[in-house]
Amino acid sequence: EFAKINPGHSLVSSDITVHSSGECKETVTGEFYKNGFSNELPITRGTLCFTYLPGEYNSAKAQFMIVLADDLGLDGEYAPFARIVENSGAFDEIVSTAINADHTPVSPIVMKNVYVK
Repeated sequence: EFAKINPGHSLVSSDITVHSSGECKETVTGEFYKNGFSNELPITRGTLCFTYLPGEYNSAKAQFMIVLADDLGLDGEYAPFARIVENSGAFDEIVSTAINADHTPVSPIVMKNVYVK
């Protein structure tokens, strides 16, 4: 499910703990330049990046964002780990849905199927 829709910037997924009874205890090390790692995947349209708590670079869990437009200014700031290469038009459909003032969707937007190659 998407928690935030930021037109022109990103779609942010809900944290897995929002809809489950348990808490995701494992974290992912932030593999990006600002955290001392080399990550050559540029942050462009369709890139998936882990999100983290402000200032806590190794706090990523299950939440991620899908970048809606090329934003090389984010390179080194986030950990990109994949890129969506097919059906990116779905992003535009999601962005066109109604959102509240805080960028949360008025109606839930849920990913039903995700395929990784």
